[in-house]
Amino acid sequence: MSQTVDIQGTDLFDWQRRVYNDVHNLDKKYYWIASSRQIGKTVLLQNLILDFSINNEGSSIGVVSYTFKQVKKIYDTIENFLRETPLYKHSNSTTLEIKLNNNSVIQFSTSKGGNSLRGNTFTHLLLDELAFFDESLWTEVLQPQLIAKGQKCVGFSTPFGKNFFFHEWLKGNTEDGQHISYKFDYTVNPYISNDEIEIIEKNTTRNSFRQEYLAEFISGGVVFEGFTKLLTVDNWEEPDENKTYYAGIDLANKQDFTVLTILDQSGKVVFMYRDNNTYYESIVSKLSYYLNMYKPETYLEVNNIGDVIFEQLQKSYPRVKPFTTSKNSKQDLIQNLILTIEQERLALPTEKLFSPLKNEMEAYTFKFNPQSNTVQYGHPTGFHDDCVDSLALASKMMQERQKSGEYVIMSN
Repeated sequence: MSQTVDIQGTDLFDWQRRVYNDVHNLDKKYYWIASSRQIGKTVLLQNLILDFSINNEGSSIGVVSYTFKQVKKIYDTIENFLRETPLYKHSNSTTLEIKLNNNSVIQFSTSKGGNSLRGNTFTHLLLDELAFFDESLWTEVLQPQLIAKGQKCVGFSTPFGKNFFFHEWLKGNTEDGQHISYKFDYTVNPYISNDEIEIIEKNTTRNSFRQEYLAEFISGGVVFEGFTKLLTVDNWEEPDENKTYYAGIDLANKQDFTVLTILDQSGKVVFMYRDNNTYYESIVSKLSYYLNMYKPETYLEVNNIGDVIFEQLQKSYPRVKPFTTSKNSKQDLIQNLILTIEQERLALPTEKLFSPLKNEMEAYTFKFNPQSNTVQYGHPTGFHDDCVDSLALASKMMQERQKSGEYVIMSN
């Protein structure tokens, strides 16, 4: 009979110890943890990996994280720990696999490479930032791998709207006996200071704070709170010589998209163009065509390839100005867009007309930097923010040109 190993060396917070003990002692298969940022979920996940693999001879452990950087960090920590024990047998940093002398195997992967896990059968599955996975990866690949021999599945995530993770989490409130759910906000980490929290609350929207630090499941936009009620534009408008137009251009970089957004003087989006073509000549040709149609005052982001395109575009359309994006200017740009949306100064395309904008605005998030006490806005890994940035640039141009500072509020 194998001897149970008590893993020493990690002092767990109360919430971590509670979940760790429940996974040990409760006869349930699924454990769902909705958590705040920065409360120590990775430490708990690592302890569970070690416990599952060491104390379950011949077990097959699957660990799936949203990003490669995160899963590699977890792999390195586990590999370094086990290498110093008699249990260590072999590891492969290319395939991210660790084998133990008790015949247990730990396999690490990202959600983007999750199809490489197809066909495996796991006894234990640990999922990091599950809410950001594609739903099909969970329903078609990962969950079926627990049917035959699955004993425990533990899913961690900061909420990301009311998506499939939310629906799995809700099952913990049922009486089916298979699921248990938890929700832990920032207060469970004794090392998060009140000063940090005050800065975060001050510099983010109410919904951002509720989702990221109170671990609440929020419908609709988080950074751009309430934007869905502005999705009222159901068709593009032809240019009108009696109207004034404003535009913002975010240029493609590698796998991103070039996006042009055009507003009229009331703040209504009258046209959006989006393309992932990275050939300079093609980008300039398309942008020049649409700009000369509407003749808007235009901001173009000149970071990366922007300088070259700006110079070429200005030859055929002189009414374009450069905008250089830095950490500070990006923060000001997005905070200005947040305020503009909160005050309902824009009318945006419906999901049916132009779904990429809605998708980006729903996914848009922020990170708090405790070293600089600043909030940085952007998109989660695997998502885009080209439409958001283009809209923000167009909105900024409109506000700068409307010297009176007054807006025509859109109404239905």
